[in-house]
Amino acid sequence: MNKIEGLKKVKAITGDPLICARLRELGLFIGQEVSVLGRAPFRGPYLIKYNNTVLALREEEFQCLSL
Repeated sequence: MNKIEGLKKVKAITGDPLICARLRELGLFIGQEVSVLGRAPFRGPYLIKYNNTVLALREEEFQCLSL
């Protein structure tokens, strides 16, 4: 298992204000449990799951989440 994969909690959402606002609009918030399912090949998007929602995040979006 890759060290990014597994069940984690969102500790902070920081970085570009527009990306942070979009992540909050998508239902991510501090304290939320998310499951990092993995990453697509060739530096593709990260796949996360929370509240029965599966979301693909680009590198810059994923980096705004402190897990």
